[in-house]
Amino acid sequence: MCRHSDDVDVAQLGIIEDCAVWLPLEDLRHSRDATLVGALGGVADDLLIPTDGSEPAAAAVSHGIAIAEAIGARIHAVNIIDADALAPTPEHTAPKKLLDRFEAEGERTTGEIATRATNAGVDVTTSVREGYPTRDLLAYADAHNIDLIAMGTTGQTNLNRYLLGSTAERVIRHAEVPVLAVNAKGSMKR
Repeated sequence: MCRHSDDVDVAQLGIIEDCAVWLPLEDLRHSRDATLVGALGGVADDLLIPTDGSEPAAAAVSHGIAIAEAIGARIHAVNIIDADALAPTPEHTAPKKLLDRFEAEGERTTGEIATRATNAGVDVTTSVREGYPTRDLLAYADAHNIDLIAMGTTGQTNLNRYLLGSTAERVIRHAEVPVLAVNAKGSMKR
């Protein structure tokens, strides 16, 4: 059963398998005790922070860095460029100039995560690649022995999410490692 951090102390919560857990950053920063580090330390050496440069994706960055800092994990900041979504039709590919622009933006956003992680004393690696976001994030996690994925979600419950799904929701559903989904709804501009 998933529990919100209002119901239980972060140190007692840890990471729950197959569960999205929303965690106020202040709770995490003030709960770096032996229970949290013991729950993840030594078990979680590599933490994936996917980013598409959006506000929801950015909401997970501070959480991911704080967790990595507390347990001594390495961060993998990854951006997947969804080239098919950029193509005008399924029969065509996206224009090179457009792909180059998205690659530059991916490098910028993963670079920002790398800078923040480095400033916190956390080892970090970045990757920008073309592909299908859910499939390729899960493949990256598998190929790099990722122990935890920290990603943002908009917290939407509307028809669009039901019909289209979201990358975060699909990653949570199909990941073989725990996923920390940070609800960005409160931090997004309305």
